[in-house]
Amino acid sequence: MLRKALPFLLALTWMLSCDQLFYAQLKEDSSPEQPVFQTGSNPDFSGQALVHRVSVFGRPRTPTSPDTARSWRTFWELALDSGVRHVGLREVTYGLAPVGLHPVVGPESLRAGYVYSCHFACSGLSPTVYFEIALDRKTIRVIRPLHAEQWQHVTGLRDSDAVDRN
Repeated sequence: MLRKALPFLLALTWMLSCDQLFYAQLKEDSSPEQPVFQTGSNPDFSGQALVHRVSVFGRPRTPTSPDTARSWRTFWELALDSGVRHVGLREVTYGLAPVGLHPVVGPESLRAGYVYSCHFACSGLSPTVYFEIALDRKTIRVIRPLHAEQWQHVTGLRDSDAVDRN
């Protein structure tokens, strides 16, 4: 009997040990003052991301210090409320803590001329959203999403080099 059950038990163990992949993106109609991030458990953003922490890090697009690691700052960080294991999210608006999360840092006003990464620590593979806030025609603040390649070009860093997320 154990011999017949062994393949099933191995398959079940493998499925339970796999990390779930979560997705996140900057919503198209986001404002530079209060970006909105869409999250989900599927590529079409259906389902919820199971989130433990949300962190927004930023630095000047062109750092003034040669030590780029020190130019990163935490602009906003959310942590789980006491007794909560994770929070199912579909959307997060900058500066507004969803039920089950509370602010640990900030929120600080997002600045023009900065690049940002919004990291979602999830119960599975965690997504990061990259964006910048710039001045359009020197007076109007605009927000632009950045793809991983643009992020690396602008910052000179790989995502894993940007900040210590532990």
